[in-house]
Amino acid sequence: MPKTILRNLQVGFGISLLILLASSTASYVSIRKQIHNSAMVDHSRRVMSRVNKILQDLQNAETGQRGYLLTGMEKFLDPYKNGLQSLPQSLSRAHDLTADNPAQQQVIDTLSTLV
Repeated sequence: MPKTILRNLQVGFGISLLILLASSTASYVSIRKQIHNSAMVDHSRRVMSRVNKILQDLQNAETGQRGYLLTGMEKFLDPYKNGLQSLPQSLSRAHDLTADNPAQQQVIDTLSTLV
């Protein structure tokens, strides 16, 4: 009889160990996937931030140009000049950030041509 109890304990311990191993493996895979997804979200956030910077530069240049054309005052060309100066760098950074997505790079290239 004591051998039966010992055998049952061994089987129970073995099953518990297998369940623990499976649970640990599932947790590890889940955490790795969550880390990857977090990195992808951060990357997307950086790309959107850079595209917003391009939009901001274009709006500043347009506003400055409009102000100068309406008033003829040179001070309104400052936002225009600043926007034109920072646009190439913003476009280049956006192009670099989208290196993993050819479709997005094509859009950035088209935008660069239009700008």
